[in-house]
Amino acid sequence: GLRLHSMHAPIVAYSLASGDEARRRAALAETRATLDIAHRIPYSYLVVHLGVPDAEAAMPGDNRPDAARRSLEDIASLAQAVNVRVAVEIIPNGLSSASGLCAMLEEDRDGPDIGICLDYGHAHMMGDLGEAIEVIGGHVWTTHVHDNDGRQDAHGVRFTGRIDWAAAMVETQKVGYEGVLMFEVADSGDAADVLARTARARERLARLLVTFSLPGLD
Repeated sequence: GLRLHSMHAPIVAYSLASGDEARRRAALAETRATLDIAHRIPYSYLVVHLGVPDAEAAMPGDNRPDAARRSLEDIASLAQAVNVRVAVEIIPNGLSSASGLCAMLEEDRDGPDIGICLDYGHAHMMGDLGEAIEVIGGHVWTTHVHDNDGRQDAHGVRFTGRIDWAAAMVETQKVGYEGVLMFEVADSGDAADVLARTARARERLARLLVTFSLPGLD
């Protein structure tokens, strides 16, 4: 009876936006393997990265918009066959910024039905988090919740960085998102301690949502 909210396609050493067709197809093969899991354990959303983050050593042609579009068409077709929806994640590169993803989705209105994964930590690193939430608006299908200092992608437990979570939750409510807030914290350190701190952060978030009369956590 287990059903997952989302799965993440593999990202390390893979680029779905690679201009090198062999590398792009290798990334597609790994993504297909993630979708195959849905035959055994159903889930609602597949979260994918387009391209390589700026902080990593991107190879020439790793972040090609044309290659990204071809990959999304292929993935959407595979995902539809297993009842999964595809959400592209905000990550720190020009291709996958809030405005970049919206432009891609809105330019291809006749293309596959694809949404956005609002990654709060990544959007915070790229500038104005509130503005990013407003830009992606009704495209948000799922989320990744973690904190940082605005420079390092630390994937810290919520309330340990510099994100103004009260403002972020108000902006999230304004664009009409009432879905799951998925914590995506780093797996470093003692696992039990990380989980305990995450649970406390969740309780604090729940109180915050009540204070602002926002939709509750699932």
